[in-house]
Amino acid sequence: MSGDRSADDVFAIAGAAIDRLVRTQPDFPQPGVLFRDLTPVLANAQALREVGTALAAAAPDATLIAGLESRGFLLGAAAFIVGTCSPRALATRNAWMARNFEGRMAQGCE
Repeated sequence: MSGDRSADDVFAIAGAAIDRLVRTQPDFPQPGVLFRDLTPVLANAQALREVGTALAAAAPDATLIAGLESRGFLLGAAAFIVGTCSPRALATRNAWMARNFEGRMAQGCE
């Protein structure tokens, strides 16, 4: 956990950063769809740290963090880095993995 903050506080702070920074593009890629762009969160060091902290706090005893697909790679890495800042976490959280969904890699790269 981050300092003396509770898990609820960590989640609320990350949620506020997401609410503040995520851009919504209506009708993209087709009418009726709201596209949510997470790029501003990834580009803001403090917000990325807050989101990574919340992700790490959601599974404090995890030994492996897997980032799934594109932005998930970045969020998983942030959770791993932020989540391994304590001696306890360094002793238990020992792996980060990027994972594509089946069939999404170029042929010969899987």
